[in-house]
Amino acid sequence: MLAFAGPPKEGQIVCHCDGDGSNNAVSNLRYGTHKENEADKERHGTKLLGEAVSAAKLTDEQVVEMRVLRASGAKLQELARLFSVGMDTISLVCTGRTWAQAGGPISQPDPRGSYLRLTRDGKKIRQI
Repeated sequence: MLAFAGPPKEGQIVCHCDGDGSNNAVSNLRYGTHKENEADKERHGTKLLGEAVSAAKLTDEQVVEMRVLRASGAKLQELARLFSVGMDTISLVCTGRTWAQAGGPISQPDPRGSYLRLTRDGKKIRQI
């Protein structure tokens, strides 16, 4: 891309138009943002989700089990302890904001609102 199109603008990366990372023909390459590249992956069906992500801490089976338990009344804190992930992760998974492809019952966000995420010394990090 440098030879044929020059340097990218700040914040741009090389994107593959057809979604095939091995097709490096100049006609298949363009500069775009990371966000545009992620949208391309979704459009081409090449975006890694769930268990396919090498850093995933959960499996599809665990996500479904977690959602079933949450729908049955389990508390976020209990689920976080059971699955060894944070309450923010549990909340995102159970409300379908992450792992949407895994299946299982999707819970409504807690009507009482968010909870405080605290550091080990008790200082507030952020509302979730």
